[in-house]
Amino acid sequence: VLRNANLQDASLVNADLSYANIVLTDLKNTDLTGANLVGTNLSSLHNLSFATFANNPYNHETQFPNNFNPQA
Repeated sequence: VLRNANLQDASLVNADLSYANIVLTDLKNTDLTGANLVGTNLSSLHNLSFATFANNPYNHETQFPNNFNPQA
């Protein structure tokens, strides 16, 4: 579990975040290009504005925040 972390402006390019539970974490401006999100719980992130998502593997177990479209 990653809780209450400040990862603003971090580079998580190609990080393996599979099955991680990321709670109340600030990902503003974070680059998550290629990060493995299979089974990851991102449903209660604190801030996801301007984060970069591209080419991320995820599956039916991956939980995204409300109103977040991983394909947008």
